[in-house]
Amino acid sequence: MPTQLILTEKPSVALDIARALGKFQKRDGYFEATWNGTKYYITWAYGHLFEIDTEAIAPQKWEWKTLPILPERFRYRLIKGAGKQFKVIKELLKKVGSTCICTDCGREGQLIARLILDHAGWKGETYRLWTSEALSPEVVRRELKKLRPDGQFESLFQEALARQHADWLVGINCSRACSLQAKKGVWSIGRVQTPVLKLLVDRHLERNNFKPEEYYIVKALFEGQKGTVLAFLTTQKQGASDEKGQAENEQDSKRLKKEEAYKIVEFIQGKTGVVTKVEKRLKKEPPPLLHSLTS
Repeated sequence: MPTQLILTEKPSVALDIARALGKFQKRDGYFEATWNGTKYYITWAYGHLFEIDTEAIAPQKWEWKTLPILPERFRYRLIKGAGKQFKVIKELLKKVGSTCICTDCGREGQLIARLILDHAGWKGETYRLWTSEALSPEVVRRELKKLRPDGQFESLFQEALARQHADWLVGINCSRACSLQAKKGVWSIGRVQTPVLKLLVDRHLERNNFKPEEYYIVKALFEGQKGTVLAFLTTQKQGASDEKGQAENEQDSKRLKKEEAYKIVEFIQGKTGVVTKVEKRLKKEPPPLLHSLTS
C-alpha cells in the first residue's frame, strides 16, 4: 500500500485533514488514516521550526571592524521547544514513499515546510496541495487527487529564502551600526518594523500637532409640492463628474470661512430658486465578505 506523509503548518489543520479522510487514529505528534488506497501520516509544525543560527554565522562582539556581516552560507538551528516535533516528523519520513506539503499557500508556508524537509534529509518525492479554499472535507479529498509536484513551487521557496535572508542582513547590520553610533543602548532596526514605526510616529506627531480650524457650511431647506429637501452647498471642479460634484452630507459639503458663508446666505435668502436638473441613483452597498483563515 502506498504511504504518504502530509505536513501541515499547525495541529488544527492536520486534524481537519484527518477528519476529511474518515476514520483516523491519533498518535503522539501525528494522525494515521487510510483513504483511497493510500496510508497517510498527517503531522504538523508549529509555524517555523527552524531559525537562522546567528551565533554560528555572525561575530559575537559588536565592533565596527566586523561590519558589514555578509555570511557566505546561512546556517539554521531548531527553535527552542521544536525538537520533539521535528523528531516525530523525521521518524515518519522513514516510513513513507512520498510527502505532501500542506502548509499555507504562500512563500512563508513553503519556507516552513522546505526547511523542515531539507534538515530532515528528505530526498524522496514531494508534492504540494495548493488551494485558496477553506479546507472542508470535500476540498481536502478533491485536492488530494490532484496534487502538484513541489518542484513547481521552487521559485516561491527561493523567494522566501531571499526575504528571510534580506530581513536578517538588514536587521543585524543596521542594528549593530546604529547601536555603535549611538554609543548607548541597543537600537533595533528592521526592514519592516522600522518603516512601520516611522508611520506610527508620523501619525502620532500629526495628531499632537493638529490645530482645529473653524469653518462653516451652508445648508438650506427647499420646499416644494412634494415636501421639503435638505441640501448642502458644494462647488464642482471643472471637468469633474456629476457624482463627484454633489454633496450628500456635511462631510462632502464645501467648507467656508465665516465671511464667505454669511455672504452666500445673505445673497440667496428669501429668493426663489429654479430646479434645472434632477438625478436619481439607486446605490447598493454589499456586506463585507466573511473572514477566511486562508485569505
